[in-house]
Amino acid sequence: CPKILGIDDKNFSRKLGFMTTFADLKRHRLYDVQLGRSELSLRRFLRKIPDKQNCKVVLMDLSETYRSIAKKYFTNAMIVADRFHVIRLINHHFLKVWGMIDEAGRKNRGLLSLMRSRNLKVENQLFPNSFAISIS
Repeated sequence: CPKILGIDDKNFSRKLGFMTTFADLKRHRLYDVQLGRSELSLRRFLRKIPDKQNCKVVLMDLSETYRSIAKKYFTNAMIVADRFHVIRLINHHFLKVWGMIDEAGRKNRGLLSLMRSRNLKVENQLFPNSFAISIS
């Protein structure tokens, strides 16, 4: 089992539905591809993965299904949300709050493009049990 495992889904076809990809992110290689994206459809594959306890990080989108899979099958791994989905979630809540404060100002998309073009850094030096996201 990869030490840094990436999990993502993709629509495979109308007939077969979704597929889930498992990637070895440390080696930048595809680990496996399985049809389906529910725990039920992936259960047989997940049980057969050798050395799951050696997996240290599971990187994925914000899917509750994948989060429960990671907690159940990769018990020693830290669950990390990928950057794209974190930024998308921040933008969603940013627009929601901005709309409550100033509806006319929310239509100015300049601040959103500024947020998207900057790098996000997670800082947790002062408080190890929490984190802060800074835009630089």
